[in-house]
Amino acid sequence: MGCIAFYSCSKKGAVKPASTTTHPFDGYWYGSFTEPAGSGQQGMLFRSDGTLRVYDFYGQPPTASDTTAATAVANGTFKVVNATTDSVSFTFASLNQTFIGTATFNPGYTQLTLAYTSSFGAAYTGGGTFNKQ
Repeated sequence: MGCIAFYSCSKKGAVKPASTTTHPFDGYWYGSFTEPAGSGQQGMLFRSDGTLRVYDFYGQPPTASDTTAATAVANGTFKVVNATTDSVSFTFASLNQTFIGTATFNPGYTQLTLAYTSSFGAAYTGGGTFNKQ
């Protein structure tokens, strides 16, 4: 003989998820950057909730793009500043410095151009080109 039980729960005051807005550029981007202090590869993950994760592949081979190979990972935020030109502003902290910059996307959302400044000064200010993965 079988037994079937039914339970009911009430979630009063349940936490609602953060609001999200889907952007055509959401997802993982990979590319290279250049600044007076050096150059390297980086990955940027744009999420629909306005958060950003940056993967730094400093000291890794130029082909390193797997996020598990990152030598540093940073979290930040972004916001759309111009919907017509598809540009966003972003900020993130990594290795005791803060980066602030903009990313502009091409019309097909396959490439972005990055420009940023660092709290460490001009030696760590630069930019680069990234491709959608």
